[in-house]
Amino acid sequence: MSLFIGLMSGTSGDGIDASLCEINEQSISPIGHWHLAYPADLQQELKHAAIQPELAVSQIMKLDQAIAQHSVTSIQQLLQRYNVQADQVTAIGSHGHTLRHQPQPSGYSWQIGDAAVIANATGIDCVSDFRRADIAVGGEGAPLVPAFHRFLLETGGAVKAEAALVNIGGIANVSIIKQDHVLGFDTGPGNALIDEWLYQCRGQAYDKDGQLAAAGQVQQDLLQQWVAHPYLQQTPPKSTGRELFRLDQFGSLTGYRDEDIAATLTRYTALTIDQSLEKFAKGLAVYICGGGVRNSVLLQQLLNLGQQRGVTVASIADLNQREPLDPDYIESMAFAWLAWCRVHHRPGNLVAATGARRPAVLGAIYAGKSG
Repeated sequence: MSLFIGLMSGTSGDGIDASLCEINEQSISPIGHWHLAYPADLQQELKHAAIQPELAVSQIMKLDQAIAQHSVTSIQQLLQRYNVQADQVTAIGSHGHTLRHQPQPSGYSWQIGDAAVIANATGIDCVSDFRRADIAVGGEGAPLVPAFHRFLLETGGAVKAEAALVNIGGIANVSIIKQDHVLGFDTGPGNALIDEWLYQCRGQAYDKDGQLAAAGQVQQDLLQQWVAHPYLQQTPPKSTGRELFRLDQFGSLTGYRDEDIAATLTRYTALTIDQSLEKFAKGLAVYICGGGVRNSVLLQQLLNLGQQRGVTVASIADLNQREPLDPDYIESMAFAWLAWCRVHHRPGNLVAATGARRPAVLGAIYAGKSG
């Protein structure tokens, strides 16, 4: 077994998730996790940058260094918390923070967080820039976690060898694992639109436990407009980002109560996820991970929709792995595993998820160790 660290800065822009894992060909065992929240000003700058049409080079470089420095801090705090020395860690897998994801038609995906800075400051080799190798062979560069989800189900002692795993971050994605095939794609919005509305109307980073949505009524006129979004009609493989899902593209929201918009956005997120499951994962048990698990209103809506379809919907913590899984840290664990794949020169993409022409070894290695 070798130690790897995975870092994830998601589209919600709230901070960095870090996971320390032991990994070999047969298993991944989480040793510990750490979340480092970004300062409020950095959170808002990241969220604003995600929806700005244009970004100044000076702003990009400032954010690039800020993400790198917070990555270093999260690693140092993680190692200190679990009493592990840097020289015991084989490599870091750093996803970075996505500023732009535009796989079609131009084909690019851009993550910031200078890996050379991370490697130099920690003394640990750092693997980053995972998406471009997949795009270079015709893929979307996302989602990358379905390959890891398949690894979990095949090696982790799950009760079910077939399941649908849904990650609800800023954008939501699903991995559909069956005996005869695997499929993965972004379903559409996760927390991003809800978070954007809460900041716009209340100055809050997110709807804590869905409290504002719980006080509102779903506006069916808006919901029917939103479910006609062109992305939702596309067939996989497909991936998306804030370029397609931001509030200024959803028409005027004036004249509606704050809580009613929150309720409608929450319903929209649940409905778009469930519609994808109904179409591509009919009959499969569904396990939820990511920040959306903490929104009880969103989770309850998914449970109710699943019940209507006669399927189980639960937290990934209930998957009954040999090693307990924390729903908040599945993505950071995925990038620890993708770093393991890169170090061992193993393909890390899943062509059925990204649409790539062939499997590809993902990521560039920045040396943090001498010799």
